[in-house]
Amino acid sequence: MEKEKTNVQMQLFLFMLGGVVLGSLFANVTHPGRSVETELFQNYLMERLRNPIPISEKVIFYVFIQRWRIFLFFILIGCTSIRKQVIKGGVLWIGFLIGAAFSMALLGYGIHGGILFFFISFPHGFLYLIALAILITGIYLRQRCWKIYVSFSFWWILAFVSEIWGSPRFLQWICSVFPQNIK
Repeated sequence: MEKEKTNVQMQLFLFMLGGVVLGSLFANVTHPGRSVETELFQNYLMERLRNPIPISEKVIFYVFIQRWRIFLFFILIGCTSIRKQVIKGGVLWIGFLIGAAFSMALLGYGIHGGILFFFISFPHGFLYLIALAILITGIYLRQRCWKIYVSFSFWWILAFVSEIWGSPRFLQWICSVFPQNIK
C-alpha cells in the first residue's frame, strides 16, 4: 500500500510539473511585453502589497470561500467513477496556473519578480499544496481513513490562518526591504 501511495504521489507530482511547464510556455508565448497595461497592473500589485487590505470579517469569509472551493471540488469528485482523470486534470491545471503566474512575475520584474512570487506564496501557498497533496492522494486511492481528513484539515487550517494573519504582515515587511526600483 505504501509503494502504491508513493507511485500515486510521484505521478501527481509529474502532472503538476507538466502543468508548470505548460503554464510557463503559455506565459512566454502570450506575454505582451512591457505594455502600458502590464505596467499599470504591476504598479497596482505593488501598491496592494505595500498597503494590504485590513483584515475584516468580509475578507476572512471571502478568502475562506475562495480557498475552500478547490478542496470541496476534489472531495465531491472523489465520490465519482472519474475521480482519477479529474484529479489528474485538476493537478495539471493548478500546475499550469503556478507556472503562468511565476513566468509572468519573471517577465515583468526579472529575478526580483521570481523572488517576489516566492514571498507572495510563502508560507500559505506551500501549506495549501501540502493539504491538497494529502487530500487528493487519499481520494485517488479511495482511502476513507479519518487520519487523512484530520491531517488535511490541520494543514488547511494552518494555511488559512497563515494567509489571513501572517502573510499580510510578512508581505509588508518584504515590501519594506524589497528594492524600491520596482514599481
